[in-house]
Amino acid sequence: YDPKLNLLYIGTGNASVWGRNLRSQGKGDNLFVSSIVAINPDTGKYVWHYQEVPGEEWDFTASQHMILADIEIEGKLRKVIMQAPKNGFFYVLDRTNGQFISAKNFVPQNWAKAIDPQTGRPIINDEAVRYEDGKLKLVNNAVFGAHNWHPMSYSPKTGLVYIPAQLTASYMQSVPGAEMPKTLGSMQFGAIPAVAPPRPSGDNSPADPAKQLDLRKPEDVKRMQEGIHGRLIAWDPVKQKQVWSHDYKSMYNGGTLATAGNLVFQGTGDGRFVAYRATDGKQLWEAPTNTGVVAGPITYRIKGVQYVAVSAGWGGAYTLFGGPASLVANVRPDARMLVFKIGGTAKLPPPKPPLGKPPILSMNKSITPAQLANGRLNFAIHCSVCHGLEAISGGVVPDLRYMSADTFNAFSGILAGGFASQGMPDFSEKLTPAEQEEIKQYIASRNAALRSEAK
Repeated sequence: YDPKLNLLYIGTGNASVWGRNLRSQGKGDNLFVSSIVAINPDTGKYVWHYQEVPGEEWDFTASQHMILADIEIEGKLRKVIMQAPKNGFFYVLDRTNGQFISAKNFVPQNWAKAIDPQTGRPIINDEAVRYEDGKLKLVNNAVFGAHNWHPMSYSPKTGLVYIPAQLTASYMQSVPGAEMPKTLGSMQFGAIPAVAPPRPSGDNSPADPAKQLDLRKPEDVKRMQEGIHGRLIAWDPVKQKQVWSHDYKSMYNGGTLATAGNLVFQGTGDGRFVAYRATDGKQLWEAPTNTGVVAGPITYRIKGVQYVAVSAGWGGAYTLFGGPASLVANVRPDARMLVFKIGGTAKLPPPKPPLGKPPILSMNKSITPAQLANGRLNFAIHCSVCHGLEAISGGVVPDLRYMSADTFNAFSGILAGGFASQGMPDFSEKLTPAEQEEIKQYIASRNAALRSEAK
């Protein structure tokens, strides 16, 4: 909110369903998806908008953190609004009227050839990333995005923006014969997404179906983990270029905090809280957190003593749906509030131990490969959003491969609302008894694979 202009700025989300061919016959800008919209908060009336991705179909939201600042550009002080959304471009707009000033990609991407400097519209690389033709396409940066919800920060002293960025890519393909969904309660993309390692900048060659990751294979899980990572970027919004950066082995690292003391604080997915020198990125200090950090820190002062606080906890969509990738952080969820001051003496308890040996879940020997395939598909549609791709959990919710024999035997009752008090919905009307049994046997097959890997 800008009190002087009396404007409220809203970042809008991606389109649903993802496939533009389903919602608008593959045509049109689909206003106002993936946009920044300015309204008068007294009347609710529209004032201006800027659409970052016309015809969006890659889960590119524009709901990421927006920063208001007054910056000198080409000798003129401009009232700007800045955003680094999921699509990988850093945008600078005039916040008084929505006029496009500049945009430059802050990570490698292939969905747009450039942003037209005159119109502010992206020149979309249709052949490489439009998937209405049914062909498999590899999109940088889709699904988890180049920058997700974790807040970035701006220092008027350095003139830099500190972005908790990430390098991701997704294979995408239209669903044959798909229609607009008529029911609620499950993931209905209208497209088939699959997380993949990002390709080098400028590689827009067609995706190779043979190179898709099969997350049932440990070697492919490792490939995913090696290809997707996080990056802290210090970005000059005037010159539209990177000044310094640090890479992290995991994505979904915490938001950033820039202070007047020339510091940048950030929590990391691998369980640290770090302070960097804001001007050149030199690491000055770090402390363990015993868990991943995704939130943004704050600072405050009481009786002359400065404190820096952060909500530590390993969570979010990445650790749920993207469980296999998030395991590279090698932390367990262990949420707590951490507050630091110079000379502080508090000690953390020991980190949570890793999961032990998985129990044996007995598969029905009469289950067929076709039934297991149905179980895998229904798990992906109904269960993976919380319990992870291929039943590999990031640890926030139980890893079903480790469920006890008693829980396994009570599986149908659980799907019928047995865990409603813990937030799990009732699936009894969404899944037939046969489909429930197929999911159960699929989980047993993933348990058997896990036990085989541990030998």
